[in-house]
Amino acid sequence: MSTTPVAPEALGADLDWVMSGLKKKVPGVLHALTATADGLHLASTPGLDPATQKLLSSITSGLASLTASAATTCGAQRPVQTLVEIDRGFMIVASIADTAAVIVLTSREVDLGLVGYELGLLVQRIGRVLTPELRGTTGVPAQVGQADREDL
Repeated sequence: MSTTPVAPEALGADLDWVMSGLKKKVPGVLHALTATADGLHLASTPGLDPATQKLLSSITSGLASLTASAATTCGAQRPVQTLVEIDRGFMIVASIADTAAVIVLTSREVDLGLVGYELGLLVQRIGRVLTPELRGTTGVPAQVGQADREDL
């Protein structure tokens, strides 16, 4: 059996909605963005211009790859979340299997425990949608089901 990833276009604005939901749910979250493992923008909160989306997508992919390599070097399987403290707040990166990653930009006043918890839930939900599905015996790729969209 072979696998095929779900096309981001098949999700429409669902992932943007999920990113916005995280921002609304957690005080202090400024922006959230999802990028493919190779650095292409998938979704983000409103207010990020296209150039910033492109740059943050590359940063997200790079940080996810770098921390995965570091974890392997240290004998671990893979990082769960990566926290980078910056002068105005934090950047938190979490990988979604090997297909994508999420970055959350926050203020200094954010509850990092709450961000980590909500980011973990978000990664699980998005992961079910973005992870390649097995093809059926007919060779037709499985489609994103309504249940998956409702989880988002």
